[in-house]
Amino acid sequence: MATGTSAGLLEEEAIQSFLKHRVLGRYTIAFTQKLARSAPVTLVDGYAGNGRDKSGKPGSAELLLMAAAAAPSGSTQVELVEKDDKTRSELLQVVGHYPSSLARVSGGTVESNLPEILSRAQRRALFLFLDPCGAGLTFQQVCLLAQRAPSWPPTEILLNFNGDLGRRVAANAITRETSSVLDMVCGSWWRESIQRGRSKSTASWETALHELVYDYVEQLAAAIPDSSVMAIPVRKRPTGQPVFYLVHITRSPHGTWVMSDAVARSMREWRSESEVLDLKGQASLFEPVDVLADYQDARERIARNLTTISQGPSAGLELRLVASQVLDGAIGVLSDTEINQIARDLNDAQVLRLAKKGKGTRTYAVYPVAATGI
Repeated sequence: MATGTSAGLLEEEAIQSFLKHRVLGRYTIAFTQKLARSAPVTLVDGYAGNGRDKSGKPGSAELLLMAAAAAPSGSTQVELVEKDDKTRSELLQVVGHYPSSLARVSGGTVESNLPEILSRAQRRALFLFLDPCGAGLTFQQVCLLAQRAPSWPPTEILLNFNGDLGRRVAANAITRETSSVLDMVCGSWWRESIQRGRSKSTASWETALHELVYDYVEQLAAAIPDSSVMAIPVRKRPTGQPVFYLVHITRSPHGTWVMSDAVARSMREWRSESEVLDLKGQASLFEPVDVLADYQDARERIARNLTTISQGPSAGLELRLVASQVLDGAIGVLSDTEINQIARDLNDAQVLRLAKKGKGTRTYAVYPVAATGI
């Protein structure tokens, strides 16, 4: 087995950025390609940086530019916010490689720019990537953003919940019983989450952070009607504590399906690049917050979920409409193609009946094996 950086392995400190950028690039391409057919699209990077990483590879801002450039001409606008003057100057050089009408670069903070961005994005599908170095938007701001319009045009958010910040700030605030930035980012309930996690394990802060992020996801889902919220921990190594969580907020079951596929495919790319972790280690490196599912376990979970759906009230619905039920316990582990094969195998084994209503696995519907007239 090849080892070492010269053999194509990622530097440890770059692993989380590699995964984050793979997910972001894949998902924004899918988002723009899907929605630009029926509505103009705005992509926002609220903490844009200089557009590229130290090796010259596309960073988050350029990934949004690439997605916009690949969309139908004139359909997609990119809004980039960077408050540091020097960094913004470097960002403008990257933006200069793209059509001048594609992007707007603004100084200041994302908070100060949001009113104008939202005004320009009226009646446009909106995707926001929020990746601050420390604390980001308040809980209330995130909820208002996600609900800035009815279900159409859609609004989706992918944000970085900083694990190191959460552990450090929580430890200081709990110990000293002082106010905390987490009061703003989460709400007053966060102390109960941390204390519950610490009561389960005092060996490290990972369990406490898990409880905090789990509750953050639950609170967001409760506060944003008809939403699906998933959190994916990103680690430097399989046994390490999460460096950060990617939190995805959507009000579309289709968005949940596509994000799960983006995560799964990004993991395949990471494995191909790194060559060093076994399959189970991969799942523990980058997984949904509610379960530690390895590949085989994920296959079994998906098979059980599809079987249950075929026998319940959701039978006959396109899988994309019940994405959370299909992917329960295995989000981000299996790709669309792999779920397709599982469904076909169940159909061939006469465990359920499969009907295709459109293009792609997500348009399949499952029925009881005895169903007629399909």
